[in-house]
Amino acid sequence: MSRDRLEDLGRLAVIIDNILDHEIFTEERMMAADFENWFQSQSPEKRQSVLDRLARAIPEIEQKLEEAVKIAKGIDALNGPPRYA
Repeated sequence: MSRDRLEDLGRLAVIIDNILDHEIFTEERMMAADFENWFQSQSPEKRQSVLDRLARAIPEIEQKLEEAVKIAKGIDALNGPPRYA
């Protein structure tokens, strides 16, 4: 594996860590199977607050995931244009 691709793994690790550190994952951080029960146990105001925060976070997380995919494919700005079409 080339040095550039090894560096890409480090860049991917940073992006993934940043995504997982996003504030929407702090309070509600739990197994997906438990989320529904937790969510239903909250007050209507708390549920709305959680949904609002999730909705606001989606574009930011989507952008980070798109950046990660480009790095994984080797087509991000630091890797240049695709080598193989």
